[in-house]
Amino acid sequence: MPSNPFLNLFGRSPIGPMQQHIGKAHECAAQLVPFIDAVIANDWVEAERLQLQISQLERDADKLKKDVRVHLPKSLFLPVPRSDLLELLSVQDKVANRAKDIAGLMLGRQIRSRSSSSCNARWMLPPRR
Repeated sequence: MPSNPFLNLFGRSPIGPMQQHIGKAHECAAQLVPFIDAVIANDWVEAERLQLQISQLERDADKLKKDVRVHLPKSLFLPVPRSDLLELLSVQDKVANRAKDIAGLMLGRQIRSRSSSSCNARWMLPPRR
């Protein structure tokens, strides 16, 4: 099938892959809730399992990020500037990175919570589902 140079000006939309990336980053950050619940309960086996899951989700988000960067059109007609998309992608990536960092630090240092502070910390998290 011959290639149409006019259609090549537009390229494929980066919005879908970027939505997949933020979905994975959100999934990663959402795992902090059960992770912190495990830490509050001093259940370090469960906390380690959840930290490994968070790390895997962050790696998955990194793969999606690289895929978005590689396939981001360099064409003339993007709906928004390419630099804005790359900046948004960077901000999205920080969500997953911070979740991984928090879980890794808390597990590595086995930060224990006091009963009064754990109740206060639990109020900062979204409700359990």
